[in-house]
Amino acid sequence: MEFQEENPIAFTFLSSVNIIFSCLLILTYFKSSKFRQHPSGIIVALAFCELASTYHLMVFMWDEEKVIKELALEKARYWRWLQISEDYAIEYLCAINTTIFCFGMIAGIFYNFFLCIDLILSLRNPFTSAYKRMPIYHALVFLFTITIGGYVSWKNSMAICLFNMGKNYTKLDLITSKTTSVLLCAYILVGMFSILYASIRVYTGIKLSNLAMKKYLTRHFMYVLINTIVWSLCVASFILKKLDKRNMILEEITTYLLSIAGLVIAMIRFSDPSLYSNSHAAGEDSDEEKNKFNDNDDEWNIPVSTILTELSTELGLNIYETLHMVYKGKSKNIQMNITENMKKNVKHFSESFKSRISDIIKNSDGNLTSETIEFAPELFDFIRYISNFNNAEFAESLDPLRNIDSLISANESKGKSGSFFMFSADRRIVIKTIKEKELKDLIRILYHYARHLESNPNSLLCRMYGAFYLKFAGITPMFVILMENLTHNSGTITRLYDLKGSTLGRGKKTLKERKTIQEEIKGNKSLTPFKDLDFIRHGFKVTLNSTQYSSTIQAINRDADFLMTQGLIDYSMLLLIEDSVDGKDPVVKFGIIDFLIRYGIFKRLERLFTILLNPTKYSGASVARPSIYAKRFKDFMTRSVFQISNNY
Repeated sequence: MEFQEENPIAFTFLSSVNIIFSCLLILTYFKSSKFRQHPSGIIVALAFCELASTYHLMVFMWDEEKVIKELALEKARYWRWLQISEDYAIEYLCAINTTIFCFGMIAGIFYNFFLCIDLILSLRNPFTSAYKRMPIYHALVFLFTITIGGYVSWKNSMAICLFNMGKNYTKLDLITSKTTSVLLCAYILVGMFSILYASIRVYTGIKLSNLAMKKYLTRHFMYVLINTIVWSLCVASFILKKLDKRNMILEEITTYLLSIAGLVIAMIRFSDPSLYSNSHAAGEDSDEEKNKFNDNDDEWNIPVSTILTELSTELGLNIYETLHMVYKGKSKNIQMNITENMKKNVKHFSESFKSRISDIIKNSDGNLTSETIEFAPELFDFIRYISNFNNAEFAESLDPLRNIDSLISANESKGKSGSFFMFSADRRIVIKTIKEKELKDLIRILYHYARHLESNPNSLLCRMYGAFYLKFAGITPMFVILMENLTHNSGTITRLYDLKGSTLGRGKKTLKERKTIQEEIKGNKSLTPFKDLDFIRHGFKVTLNSTQYSSTIQAINRDADFLMTQGLIDYSMLLLIEDSVDGKDPVVKFGIIDFLIRYGIFKRLERLFTILLNPTKYSGASVARPSIYAKRFKDFMTRSVFQISNNY
C-alpha cells in the first residue's frame, strides 16, 4: 500500500486507540442502564460518529484504491450481479467510504454543538425537560447530516474518486472546506459561549459545593478548549490555502494535533471514574459488580442530575422565598364572595392576556434580581377561603426555612407536559411549572371554576391556589401554579392509577419476568402511574357504601359536565391506594387532575391523525370532542372504577 501522507503509521496507531475507546463507550452505554441517561445519549452518538469517521479516514490515509484492491472488494459477486465493472466498483466503494466519513464528521460537529447548547439550556433553566430535548437533537443532526453532509461528501467524492484527485488530497483537505469551516467557526463560538456562560452562572449563582459538579464543568471546559484549538487551526489552514499563502508547517502541526486530539478527548471521557467503573461492570455478569457504583457517581449525567439538582435547589429556594413573601404580606381578611367586579377583571385580563405578558417581559427592569406577577389574586384568595386554607397557613407552608430539605423532591413529570413539580414540606401544596397557554386557559375559566367550586363543595376537581409569573436573574422566566396536593395526609402509597376512560395506548407493557399482577405492582417501585387498561387487568374497583357512591358519582358527573362546557379535555381521575393496616381494606383517595387542556386546533389535528392512523380503534383514543370525552369519562367511572359494597 502507498501512503497518502509521509507517516500515517502514528495516525493509524492513535486512531486505533480512539476506535477502541469509542467501542468501549458504546458497549458501556448499552450494557449499563445507569449510564443510559441524558446527556450520555449525545456522548454515545459522538462515539458512533468518531468510530465511523476515524475508521474511514484511516482507509483514506492508506489510499482507498489500494485498500480496496488489497481486500479484493471490487471483485465481489454483488458488483457482477449489478453488471458493474471492477473500475467502476472501485470508484463506488471509494465514494461510499468518503461519504461515510463526511457524514460521521458533520454529525460529530453538530453533536458537539448540541452538547454545548444542552449545557447552556440546563444552566439557563433547570426546570426544562432534558429528556424531551434528545429527540430534537437527533432529528436536527439527522437533517443537517443528510443535507450538509450529503453536499460535502458529494464534493469530496467527485474530487477524490471520480476525478482521481485523491493523491493530491491530504487528511486536512478532506476535513476542511468552505462548508465545514463555517460549521467549525459556529461550534467555536457556541463552545466558547458555553464556557463563558457557565463561568458567569458560577460567579452569579451556582454554588460549586458538589465535587462531581466541579469535575463535570472542568471536563466540559477541557473538551471545548481542545476542540476549539484544533478546529481553529483547521480553519486557519483553510483560509491561508484560499489566500494562496499555504503554510505547510501549520498544516503538519494541525494534522498531528487532529490525530492526538481524538485520543486526548477519549482519555478525558474515560478519566471519569463512573464511566470507567461502568465499562468494567458492563463486562461482568455479577449484579454486585453492576450495582457497585451509585447513580450519583455518573458524572456524565450531571446536567440533569447533580447540576440540575444544585440549580433546582437554588431556583426552588428563590421560588419559595418569593411566594412566601407574597402570601406573608397578604391581609388575613379574604374576600368572602365572588363579585361582578372580579368577573370583569378576569375577563378583561383574559382577553388581553398575550399583550399583558408581552408588556411584563418587555418592561422588565434589568437591574432587578427578580420579578413577580400574581394573576387574579382576589379569585385565588376566594378559592383558598372556600378550601379552608387561610393566608397565614398558606404562607407557613411556603416558608423557605421549612422547605429546604424538601427541595430535593423537585422532579420532572413523567407525562407529556414535561412540567416540574415541587412539594411543600407539609405536603399540602404543589408548585408546578406550566406553559403560557395553560395559564391562559386557567385564567379563561377561573371565574367559572371558582363558581363551580362554591356551588359544589364536594367537587373532585383539584384546587388551584395561585398563579404567578416569576423572573430571576440568569434564569428563563417561568409561569407557575400552586395547587392542592392530593397525597396530603396519605399513608404509604403502594400504587397510582391515572384514568381517563380511554383505551388506546393506555396501558403499561408488562415485563416478561413478571408473571403475576402482584409482582407487577410490587416491581413498580418508582410509583409510575398505571393506566386504564392496567386498572381493568388488575381487576380492582373502589368500593363505597351507597351514600358515598351516590355522592361520588354525582360529583364526577357535575365536574365532567362543567369541564365539557369549558371545552376542556384530557383530564384524569388520579387514584392513590395506600397500604392496608391491620388487615383492613386499603385506603383509596381520588381526585380529578390535569384539566387545563383545551380542545383547540392542535387537539383537533391530533384527533384527525389518530383517526387516520387507527381507523378501527380511534374511539378509544384519549383525544376526543369535549362532549364525547365527558360522557366516556363518566361512563368509565360509573361502570369500571366505582362500585357499591355488598354489605350495604
